[in-house]
Amino acid sequence: WELPPGRQHLPVFPHGRGAGREALIDTEARVLANSQEVCRREDLSPPGCLGQLYEADRRLVTGLAELDCYGPQRRGQDYVGPLYGEDFGVRVAWPRGTRKVFAYLQPGYMHEPAALDAALAGLRDCGAAVVACVPGAPKTMIEAWSGGSMRVLGEPVHLGAILRGADLAVTNAGAVTMSRCALAGVPMLLLPFQMEQRLNAARAKAAGFAHVVQKENVRAGFARALRRALDDAACTRVAAALANRYRGQGLRRNVGKIVSDIEDLCASERKINPK
Repeated sequence: WELPPGRQHLPVFPHGRGAGREALIDTEARVLANSQEVCRREDLSPPGCLGQLYEADRRLVTGLAELDCYGPQRRGQDYVGPLYGEDFGVRVAWPRGTRKVFAYLQPGYMHEPAALDAALAGLRDCGAAVVACVPGAPKTMIEAWSGGSMRVLGEPVHLGAILRGADLAVTNAGAVTMSRCALAGVPMLLLPFQMEQRLNAARAKAAGFAHVVQKENVRAGFARALRRALDDAACTRVAAALANRYRGQGLRRNVGKIVSDIEDLCASERKINPK
Protein backbone atom coordinates (compact mmCIF):
# COMPACT_ATOMS: atom_id res chain seq x y z
CA TRP A 1 0.00 0.00 0.00
CA GLU A 2 2.72 2.47 0.96
CA LEU A 3 4.77 1.74 -2.19
CA PRO A 4 2.56 1.95 -5.31
CA PRO A 5 3.91 1.02 -8.74
CA GLY A 6 6.00 3.67 -10.43
CA ARG A 7 3.79 5.08 -13.18
CA GLN A 8 2.35 8.37 -14.37
CA HIS A 9 -0.97 7.99 -12.58
CA LEU A 10 -1.28 6.41 -9.16
CA PRO A 11 -3.48 3.28 -9.14
CA VAL A 12 -7.24 3.73 -8.89
CA PHE A 13 -8.62 1.38 -6.28
CA PRO A 14 -11.80 -0.55 -7.14
CA HIS A 15 -14.75 -0.88 -4.77
CA GLY A 16 -14.75 2.88 -4.25
CA ARG A 17 -17.90 4.93 -4.28
CA GLY A 18 -18.71 8.21 -5.98
CA ALA A 19 -16.03 9.67 -8.24
CA GLY A 20 -15.20 7.93 -11.49
CA ARG A 21 -11.78 7.41 -13.00
CA GLU A 22 -11.68 10.73 -14.89
CA ALA A 23 -12.61 12.68 -11.76
CA LEU A 24 -9.89 10.89 -9.79
CA ILE A 25 -7.29 11.66 -12.47
CA ASP A 26 -8.37 15.31 -12.39
CA THR A 27 -7.97 15.32 -8.60
CA GLU A 28 -4.49 13.83 -8.95
CA ALA A 29 -3.57 16.53 -11.47
CA ARG A 30 -4.59 19.24 -9.00
CA VAL A 31 -2.58 17.57 -6.21
CA LEU A 32 0.41 17.41 -8.57
CA ALA A 33 0.07 21.08 -9.48
CA ASN A 34 0.01 22.05 -5.80
CA SER A 35 3.07 19.86 -5.13
CA GLN A 36 4.94 21.45 -8.03
CA GLU A 37 4.11 24.94 -6.77
CA VAL A 38 5.40 24.10 -3.27
CA CYS A 39 8.62 22.71 -4.75
CA ARG A 40 9.17 25.84 -6.84
CA ARG A 41 8.67 28.04 -3.80
CA GLU A 42 11.23 26.01 -1.86
CA ASP A 43 13.66 25.99 -4.79
CA LEU A 44 13.29 22.22 -5.21
CA SER A 45 13.01 20.23 -8.40
CA PRO A 46 9.26 19.67 -8.98
CA PRO A 47 8.02 16.16 -9.77
CA GLY A 48 6.69 15.44 -13.26
CA CYS A 49 4.08 13.07 -11.81
CA LEU A 50 3.07 11.91 -8.34
CA GLY A 51 4.59 8.51 -9.03
CA GLN A 52 8.03 10.14 -8.84
CA LEU A 53 7.52 10.62 -5.11
CA TYR A 54 8.03 6.86 -4.74
CA GLU A 55 11.15 6.56 -6.88
CA ALA A 56 14.20 5.17 -5.09
CA ASP A 57 17.50 3.45 -5.75
CA ARG A 58 15.99 0.28 -4.35
CA ARG A 59 12.34 -0.66 -3.80
CA LEU A 60 11.62 -3.58 -1.49
CA VAL A 61 8.07 -4.84 -0.97
CA THR A 62 7.49 -6.68 2.30
CA GLY A 63 4.96 -9.20 1.09
CA LEU A 64 4.27 -12.04 -1.33
CA ALA A 65 3.75 -11.38 -5.02
CA GLU A 66 0.57 -13.49 -5.03
CA LEU A 67 -0.97 -11.24 -2.35
CA ASP A 68 0.18 -7.88 -3.72
CA CYS A 69 -2.93 -5.69 -3.91
CA TYR A 70 -1.50 -3.95 -7.00
CA GLY A 71 -1.17 -7.28 -8.78
CA PRO A 72 0.16 -7.20 -12.35
CA GLN A 73 0.43 -3.39 -12.24
CA ARG A 74 3.77 -3.95 -10.49
CA ARG A 75 6.38 -5.66 -12.68
CA GLY A 76 9.97 -6.56 -11.87
CA GLN A 77 9.45 -5.83 -8.18
CA ASP A 78 11.71 -7.23 -5.47
CA TYR A 79 9.50 -9.00 -2.91
CA VAL A 80 11.38 -9.76 0.30
CA GLY A 81 8.51 -11.54 2.05
CA PRO A 82 6.18 -10.45 4.84
CA LEU A 83 7.21 -8.86 8.12
CA TYR A 84 5.32 -9.70 11.28
CA GLY A 85 5.89 -9.77 15.01
CA GLU A 86 7.03 -12.77 16.97
CA ASP A 87 4.22 -15.20 17.77
CA PHE A 88 2.44 -14.75 21.05
CA GLY A 89 -0.88 -15.82 22.51
CA VAL A 90 -2.23 -19.00 24.02
CA ARG A 91 -1.49 -22.43 22.60
CA VAL A 92 -4.81 -24.16 22.09
CA ALA A 93 -5.55 -27.87 21.97
CA TRP A 94 -7.80 -28.78 19.06
CA PRO A 95 -11.22 -30.24 19.86
CA ARG A 96 -11.93 -33.67 18.43
CA GLY A 97 -12.46 -33.78 14.69
CA THR A 98 -11.01 -35.21 11.50
CA ARG A 99 -10.66 -31.85 9.80
CA LYS A 100 -9.56 -28.68 11.59
CA VAL A 101 -10.67 -25.10 10.96
CA PHE A 102 -9.07 -22.04 12.52
CA ALA A 103 -11.17 -18.86 12.43
CA TYR A 104 -10.05 -15.35 13.25
CA LEU A 105 -12.98 -12.92 13.18
CA GLN A 106 -11.91 -9.30 13.39
CA PRO A 107 -13.22 -7.19 16.29
CA GLY A 108 -15.25 -5.19 13.76
CA TYR A 109 -17.63 -8.12 13.55
CA MET A 110 -18.58 -7.43 17.16
CA HIS A 111 -20.55 -4.51 15.69
CA GLU A 112 -22.24 -6.81 13.16
CA PRO A 113 -23.93 -9.30 15.51
CA ALA A 114 -26.11 -10.94 12.84
CA ALA A 115 -23.11 -11.62 10.58
CA LEU A 116 -21.02 -12.80 13.52
CA ASP A 117 -23.74 -15.19 14.67
CA ALA A 118 -24.09 -16.55 11.13
CA ALA A 119 -20.36 -17.19 10.92
CA LEU A 120 -20.20 -18.86 14.33
CA ALA A 121 -23.25 -21.01 13.56
CA GLY A 122 -21.72 -22.12 10.27
CA LEU A 123 -18.48 -23.01 12.00
CA ARG A 124 -20.29 -24.94 14.74
CA ASP A 125 -22.31 -26.96 12.24
CA CYS A 126 -19.60 -27.66 9.63
CA GLY A 127 -18.57 -31.01 11.11
CA ALA A 128 -14.94 -30.06 11.66
CA ALA A 129 -12.97 -29.28 14.80
CA VAL A 130 -13.00 -25.49 15.16
CA VAL A 131 -10.89 -23.01 17.09
CA ALA A 132 -12.43 -19.54 16.68
CA CYS A 133 -10.68 -16.42 17.90
CA VAL A 134 -12.97 -13.40 18.35
CA PRO A 135 -10.90 -10.68 20.06
CA GLY A 136 -12.88 -8.87 22.70
CA ALA A 137 -15.69 -11.43 22.81
CA PRO A 138 -17.50 -11.30 26.16
CA LYS A 139 -17.59 -14.30 28.44
CA THR A 140 -21.28 -14.89 27.68
CA MET A 141 -20.54 -15.24 23.95
CA ILE A 142 -17.60 -17.56 24.54
CA GLU A 143 -19.68 -19.82 26.78
CA ALA A 144 -22.67 -19.78 24.42
CA TRP A 145 -20.72 -20.91 21.37
CA SER A 146 -18.04 -23.14 22.89
CA GLY A 147 -18.79 -26.82 23.21
CA GLY A 148 -18.54 -30.11 21.37
CA SER A 149 -16.09 -29.73 18.50
CA MET A 150 -15.83 -25.94 18.72
CA ARG A 151 -13.85 -23.69 21.03
CA VAL A 152 -14.22 -19.89 21.02
CA LEU A 153 -11.63 -17.57 22.55
CA GLY A 154 -11.65 -13.84 23.14
CA GLU A 155 -7.85 -13.57 23.27
CA PRO A 156 -5.08 -14.06 20.69
CA VAL A 157 -3.85 -17.56 19.94
CA HIS A 158 -0.32 -18.62 18.99
CA LEU A 159 -0.70 -18.34 15.22
CA GLY A 160 2.26 -20.48 14.20
CA ALA A 161 1.16 -23.36 16.39
CA ILE A 162 -2.49 -23.28 15.36
CA LEU A 163 -1.74 -23.06 11.63
CA ARG A 164 0.48 -26.14 11.76
CA GLY A 165 -2.60 -28.26 12.44
CA ALA A 166 -5.22 -26.37 10.40
CA ASP A 167 -6.87 -27.62 7.20
CA LEU A 168 -8.62 -24.28 6.55
CA ALA A 169 -8.37 -20.76 7.93
CA VAL A 170 -11.30 -18.36 8.06
CA THR A 171 -10.06 -14.76 8.30
CA ASN A 172 -11.00 -11.22 7.39
CA ALA A 173 -8.23 -10.98 4.77
CA GLY A 174 -5.79 -8.90 6.76
CA ALA A 175 -2.42 -8.86 5.02
CA VAL A 176 -0.33 -10.36 7.83
CA THR A 177 -2.72 -13.20 8.69
CA MET A 178 -3.13 -14.06 5.01
CA SER A 179 0.63 -14.14 4.52
CA ARG A 180 1.07 -16.43 7.51
CA CYS A 181 -1.61 -18.78 6.17
CA ALA A 182 -0.01 -18.78 2.73
CA LEU A 183 3.44 -19.59 4.12
CA ALA A 184 1.90 -22.40 6.20
CA GLY A 185 0.11 -23.86 3.17
CA VAL A 186 -3.35 -23.38 4.68
CA PRO A 187 -6.17 -22.54 2.24
CA MET A 188 -8.51 -19.76 3.28
CA LEU A 189 -12.12 -18.67 3.41
CA LEU A 190 -12.00 -14.87 3.49
CA LEU A 191 -14.59 -12.48 4.90
CA PRO A 192 -13.27 -9.02 3.95
CA PHE A 193 -14.52 -6.19 6.12
CA GLN A 194 -13.17 -3.09 4.34
CA MET A 195 -11.59 -2.03 1.05
CA GLU A 196 -8.01 -3.12 1.74
CA GLN A 197 -9.23 -6.56 2.76
CA ARG A 198 -11.45 -6.81 -0.32
CA LEU A 199 -8.45 -6.20 -2.55
CA ASN A 200 -6.34 -8.71 -0.62
CA ALA A 201 -9.13 -11.30 -0.87
CA ALA A 202 -9.51 -10.76 -4.60
CA ARG A 203 -5.81 -11.48 -5.15
CA ALA A 204 -5.88 -14.68 -3.07
CA LYS A 205 -9.00 -15.91 -4.86
CA ALA A 206 -7.47 -15.19 -8.27
CA ALA A 207 -4.37 -17.17 -7.27
CA GLY A 208 -6.58 -20.16 -6.44
CA PHE A 209 -5.93 -20.68 -2.72
CA ALA A 210 -8.93 -18.90 -1.20
CA HIS A 211 -12.70 -18.61 -1.28
CA VAL A 212 -14.37 -15.27 -0.54
CA VAL A 213 -17.65 -14.22 1.06
CA GLN A 214 -18.33 -10.50 1.08
CA LYS A 215 -19.57 -8.98 4.33
CA GLU A 216 -23.06 -8.34 2.98
CA ASN A 217 -23.40 -12.04 2.05
CA VAL A 218 -22.17 -13.61 5.29
CA ARG A 219 -25.62 -14.13 6.80
CA ALA A 220 -27.02 -15.96 3.79
CA GLY A 221 -23.94 -17.55 2.26
CA PHE A 222 -21.30 -18.31 4.87
CA ALA A 223 -22.30 -21.89 5.77
CA ARG A 224 -22.47 -22.94 2.12
CA ALA A 225 -19.13 -21.27 1.31
CA LEU A 226 -17.50 -22.96 4.31
CA ARG A 227 -18.58 -26.42 3.15
CA ARG A 228 -17.36 -25.64 -0.37
CA ALA A 229 -13.98 -24.45 0.89
CA LEU A 230 -13.52 -27.51 3.10
CA ASP A 231 -14.23 -29.82 0.15
CA ASP A 232 -12.09 -27.94 -2.40
CA ALA A 233 -9.12 -30.24 -2.98
CA ALA A 234 -7.76 -28.03 -5.77
CA CYS A 235 -7.60 -25.04 -3.43
CA THR A 236 -5.74 -27.15 -0.88
CA ARG A 237 -3.22 -28.26 -3.52
CA VAL A 238 -2.57 -24.68 -4.65
CA ALA A 239 -2.03 -23.57 -1.04
CA ALA A 240 0.44 -26.41 -0.46
CA ALA A 241 2.33 -25.56 -3.65
CA LEU A 242 2.55 -21.91 -2.61
CA ALA A 243 4.00 -22.83 0.78
CA ASN A 244 6.54 -25.09 -0.91
CA ARG A 245 7.54 -22.24 -3.24
CA TYR A 246 8.33 -20.03 -0.26
CA ARG A 247 9.85 -22.69 1.94
CA GLY A 248 12.50 -21.08 4.14
CA GLN A 249 10.68 -17.74 4.32
CA GLY A 250 10.36 -16.35 7.81
CA LEU A 251 10.69 -13.22 9.88
CA ARG A 252 14.43 -13.52 10.57
CA ARG A 253 15.26 -14.34 6.96
CA ASN A 254 13.15 -11.47 5.59
CA VAL A 255 14.55 -8.89 8.01
CA GLY A 256 18.06 -10.13 7.19
CA LYS A 257 17.37 -9.64 3.48
CA ILE A 258 16.31 -6.03 4.02
CA VAL A 259 19.32 -5.24 6.22
CA SER A 260 21.69 -6.84 3.72
CA ASP A 261 20.24 -4.86 0.80
CA ILE A 262 20.49 -1.59 2.72
CA GLU A 263 24.11 -2.33 3.67
CA ASP A 264 24.96 -3.14 0.02
CA LEU A 265 23.33 0.09 -1.12
CA CYS A 266 25.27 2.10 1.47
CA ALA A 267 28.52 0.42 0.47
CA SER A 268 27.89 1.29 -3.19
CA GLU A 269 27.18 4.91 -2.25
CA ARG A 270 30.45 5.12 -0.28
CA LYS A 271 32.37 3.93 -3.34
CA ILE A 272 30.77 6.63 -5.48
CA ASN A 273 31.00 9.38 -2.85
CA PRO A 274 33.89 8.45 -0.47
CA LYS A 275 33.45 11.60 1.60
